[in-house]
Amino acid sequence: MTWVLMFGLPLVAIIVIIAFARYQSSPVNKDERDDRPGEEQKK
Repeated sequence: MTWVLMFGLPLVAIIVIIAFARYQSSPVNKDERDDRPGEEQKK
């Protein structure tokens, strides 16, 4: 039963972090491109 916590907990944490990062990056990137189209190209 210990191995479930050892492997399952970090696995769930990684999935949640990746899902949260994808969810936040998509709308933010679209908003930045819409608001400031020239700044992305300068960088």
